[in-house]
Amino acid sequence: MAVTQYFVDSEGNYLGAFAGEGVETPADGIEVPEAPHDARQVWLGEAWSEVESLPPPVPAVISDRQFFQGLAVAGVITNAEALAAVKTGAIPSGMVPLIAGLPEPARFGAEMLLSGATEFKRAHPLTSAFGAGFGWTEEQIDNFWIVASTL
Repeated sequence: MAVTQYFVDSEGNYLGAFAGEGVETPADGIEVPEAPHDARQVWLGEAWSEVESLPPPVPAVISDRQFFQGLAVAGVITNAEALAAVKTGAIPSGMVPLIAGLPEPARFGAEMLLSGATEFKRAHPLTSAFGAGFGWTEEQIDNFWIVASTL
């Protein structure tokens, strides 16, 4: 019966399992007693590393309710403004200066988006513009999108 051997490189990255007669150790390979449970693990000399949790993906789209509720939860707009935005399309007062700060040709589109959209796309150019208006970095906008998608 062939014995399976497991190998890592000098940095602890898994190289693979080899079984059979005359198996040669991979160049600079170091034999370890077992394979990792997850390909992201690294051999630490006596055991495999823990797997770090990956952040959740940023959703491409959130609903208008999630968007405005998220802004209310974040304290950017009031609960009443969030309800009015979803019920009637009223633009929250804190967002009016953001629209006014846009170039003239973009203002009408921004008003239409905020008052009539049923979903908001993370990749839309106005998403970054509004986030910047709130003083948010792109990472903070991504985090907002992730949190809002769970509401």
